[in-house]
Amino acid sequence: MPTTLLTQRFRHNPPRPRTTRPHREHRVYPYLLKGVAIERPNQVWSADRTYIPVQNGFLYLVAVMD
Repeated sequence: MPTTLLTQRFRHNPPRPRTTRPHREHRVYPYLLKGVAIERPNQVWSADRTYIPVQNGFLYLVAVMD
């Protein structure tokens, strides 16, 4: 093994979920709320998810808002 490899510090990058790579055959939907005035509670709902890396993999965090 070359000495340059022995002296370098390697950092482990755990596998990450591939949440941002769309499949080429999946349909892209338009944004349906463009120009809509949101004036009362429960008129529009929103949801999002992300992941949090942890020691043994990752956890999902989901948020739902109205």
